[in-house]
Amino acid sequence: MWDLIAFFGNMDKFLANPEPEDEAFAEVVQNVVSNFVKSGGENIGESDWLRFPKKIANLARNITFGAINKTECKFWSESKLDVYAWVS
Repeated sequence: MWDLIAFFGNMDKFLANPEPEDEAFAEVVQNVVSNFVKSGGENIGESDWLRFPKKIANLARNITFGAINKTECKFWSESKLDVYAWVS
């Protein structure tokens, strides 16, 4: 989610005083996405980021949840968003 906030330049809405590192992160995200779109998905430009995460978490469809996260888990499961979960 932080990458979306950075991409759209909204860090100041979540951080009172964004650090230079935050601004640099936003610039990297914007450049990677821009290069990807311009090249039709062939190139992300110069970046230290890996193209794919080294670790991926595959959440099962039979998610067990308690009262605290019941609404959120139900939304993820019913929307089929659980298949897109990954851990970096």
